Amino acid sequence: MNPRKIAFRVDASLKIGTGHVMRCLTLAEALRDRGCESTFICREHPGNLIDLISERGFTALGLPAVDVAQDLGLELNLPPHAAWLGADWRTDATQTRKAIGDVTADWLVIDHYAIDERWERKLRPACRRLMVIDDLADRNHDSTCCWIKIWSKAGRTAIAATFPKIAHCCSALNMPCCNPCTPNCMTGFLPGKARSTASLSISGVPIPTI
Repeated sequence: MNPRKIAFRVDASLKIGTGHVMRCLTLAEALRDRGCESTFICREHPGNLIDLISERGFTALGLPAVDVAQDLGLELNLPPHAAWLGADWRTDATQTRKAIGDVTADWLVIDHYAIDERWERKLRPACRRLMVIDDLADRNHDSTCCWIKIWSKAGRTAIAATFPKIAHCCSALNMPCCNPCTPNCMTGFLPGKARSTASLSISGVPIPTI
């Protein structure tokens, strides 16, 4: 049986920090224990963690960093952190699709403040299931994605106020008050056999499959 293919679109940089990549690495390591193969697609920002991802034994594909300050000014309704993508969303989506190649990913996992439903719709044909990890909820996501909402007590009120932005997603999981970079937080994720399904455990307590 061929291993399930997981593609991660996630970045680290001096501005973004390292937390997004580290929590995706935790997830990828848990998936590797279950026989899945993960590929990371990351832009080559200053401060990226591409070498670390490779050292952990995963394929890491770099996207070239470009200056997009002028291009972003022409686009309407961009996410607040759009500049963190390191390219306009159309260019990034095209480059990501090329990096995935001819293989259809079983899951495309997105952990990036600069990516919203426009990018996700463009990549939807490249994957069987789409997952978004988001602790801001400040932008719309594709209606077919499985959305994982991570919040702390400090951010809970803000996320509740913006929840309508993701209310149309087909499914959502809450991950309350935990550190997603630790093994006991995201180790229960299993790619489902049916449509957009996921299973998580937080501090050893399982969350039912949705």
